[in-house]
Amino acid sequence: RLELIGESAAVKVLGGTLLQSLEDLEVKSLPDALVSHIEVDISKLATFDDVVRVSDIVVPEGIEVMTDAEMPIASVQAPRSEEEMAALDSAVELDVSKVEVTTEKKEEADAEAKKE
Repeated sequence: RLELIGESAAVKVLGGTLLQSLEDLEVKSLPDALVSHIEVDISKLATFDDVVRVSDIVVPEGIEVMTDAEMPIASVQAPRSEEEMAALDSAVELDVSKVEVTTEKKEEADAEAKKE
């Protein structure tokens, strides 16, 4: 399990939102070397372009990380503008009249069930 520690300037100063895209790592080790969590320092996330990747973390001795080293763990998303927030609040309208409903497979299954 990955545990985020530290403070990101992109969150605290710039008002961004911390995104954790990976919560667990695939590792290989002997049973006595296993740990319950691995700490990931997010203090290097100073801008919205910074990313903490698997290759950036320090794992305890005896543990080999099997997860792709380029896999992102954490990043910071810029705050949404008022226009983006307004767009999220607008209602989504769906035209369900164009949805085609088929019942062929259900009817075939029912017919097979009656034969047995």
